[in-house]
Amino acid sequence: MAHACALYVSTATKASLKKLHQAATKLEHATANLKLVDLFRDEKYARSSVKLVGTKAELLDAAAAVAKLAHQIVDLTDEPHPAPHPRQGALDMVAFMPLSTAKSSELKPELEECSLLAHELGDILGRQGLPVLLYGPRRGRSLLATRRLTSFFESTKSGSQPEPWCTAAPDFGPAGDISPRAGVAIVGAMP
Repeated sequence: MAHACALYVSTATKASLKKLHQAATKLEHATANLKLVDLFRDEKYARSSVKLVGTKAELLDAAAAVAKLAHQIVDLTDEPHPAPHPRQGALDMVAFMPLSTAKSSELKPELEECSLLAHELGDILGRQGLPVLLYGPRRGRSLLATRRLTSFFESTKSGSQPEPWCTAAPDFGPAGDISPRAGVAIVGAMP
């Protein structure tokens, strides 16, 4: 069964987007069960996204590769302050979503599989040293509730603390000091 994954990155530089596009295209060509379906750059909001569709193993590997690249190429201290769009991490948010025409109430098995993918990606990123907060049905916390635990909403305020922060212990990765360069990633599943 195929699922979708949207990765949101806190930059809109042409160089960063080119690297993300090259990496996603290379991954797409390397496997038959993965497609890059959208690459978006919003210069005004200093935000980009990569959207992939694939089967479980290929999608997880591709999401991990794109996430790792985003973590390497984006330095939040080089991005605009205050942020033109809320953010709390270089890799700001990842959403795994079922691809189905079923009603939301009928998506439980597919959504559970997406939640497992989010959990696996969180573990991978955490082992790479990135603090990760999970959201979604399996975590029992909405995306909005998770964002409220971070500097997401404060990042757009003039005179606000420019460094990312988090008031909850990460589900994966190091606790304590949050890197001003990388911040915190939010990873989860949604219908």
